[in-house]
Amino acid sequence: MLIRLRLICAACLFLLICGCGQSVDQTEKPAEPKAAPAIQASVTPTGAKTGSLEQSEEEVTVVNLAQGLDHPWGMAYLPDDEGVLITEKYGGVMRYRDGRLTRLTGAPEAFEYGESGLLDIALSPDFATDRRVYISFVQGGRASNRNALFTATLQDDALVDGAVIYTGTERRNSTRHSASRLLFLPDKTLLMSMGDGAAEAAQAQNLSSTLGKIIQLDTAGKPVSTPYFEKSVAGLFSMGHRNIEGLAIDPQSGAIWSTEHGPMGGDELNLIEAGKNYGWPVTTFGLNADGTIISRKQSAKGVTDPYAIWVPSIAPSGLAVYRGSKYPDWDGDLFAGALSGMQLRRMRVRNGEVVLQEVLLRQVQTRIRDVMVSPEGDIYLLTDGENGKLRKLIRE
Repeated sequence: MLIRLRLICAACLFLLICGCGQSVDQTEKPAEPKAAPAIQASVTPTGAKTGSLEQSEEEVTVVNLAQGLDHPWGMAYLPDDEGVLITEKYGGVMRYRDGRLTRLTGAPEAFEYGESGLLDIALSPDFATDRRVYISFVQGGRASNRNALFTATLQDDALVDGAVIYTGTERRNSTRHSASRLLFLPDKTLLMSMGDGAAEAAQAQNLSSTLGKIIQLDTAGKPVSTPYFEKSVAGLFSMGHRNIEGLAIDPQSGAIWSTEHGPMGGDELNLIEAGKNYGWPVTTFGLNADGTIISRKQSAKGVTDPYAIWVPSIAPSGLAVYRGSKYPDWDGDLFAGALSGMQLRRMRVRNGEVVLQEVLLRQVQTRIRDVMVSPEGDIYLLTDGENGKLRKLIRE
């Protein structure tokens, strides 16, 4: 069941919310929004049912493990004390181990500009035997680029026998909204998200395009035969996405969660299900950056509504579901990084509702790009920027 709340009028909403807008309709002026699954108490009427928003009062901080990373984007935890693999959007692939950073050879050549570059990284579900690493990245140039998937074998500090095994069907003429997250499922298939390309937002509703979609692939990069959509691009898992920057699975329940950059006031938390259309840009709770309307529809037949939205926008990036014994009172909670929000959000979901949100690490004042939970139950963070850092959360 979605959390249903009524937002304040659009004029006040424009003053409160912040974020980046997608220009689809620059002619209309904001109208009174309908009920929205907002989860920010700051913009809901007194007494409205919502997950409470709390500023953490306990001692939660971070320790720096490594710095000097060039806009780090994704990370993967290696078994057997081999360290952590980290992608740099404008650099390459680094390994953190025993307090040191080492640059790996053999990374794919990416188009590095704006939001484009090396993006996410994931280990093969059979990594213990095949040593395969998967990397999403942007291929091409400023006027023509697309998401691609690269795989290679990790040998010492090198990626060997590397190859591009999948590319998006549609090329963008923009360097925006090119995010791509990778997530292996229990059946060993891979979900790969692809942004809508900003200027090509309408392609998120085009069944023949990979823009604004999640595609399901096998470990060889071949699209899985999916029965969810008729006459669609191969491997289509879900559609109607704007720019997913967080994708995670609950290892206990199997629930798949995403956080998505929306327009101004339209950042979303979504429960991802195969065969669903998440609406963008036909439905949205956000506005353009100048306050004009993108769509008057916030819900529509055949569209899966967001589980919750963030107002004001926080630009969520990186997502993890905590399952571990180190912090048992956090078991099952979602942790989302925030770029413009410069914080870590802890969210508790119970009986189909977000019942609690907690703002962590606000005092650190840094853009958090990615979040990861290790097998030991530790929480690792990547901070964005020219001097990006790998950090470990400390709770006292």
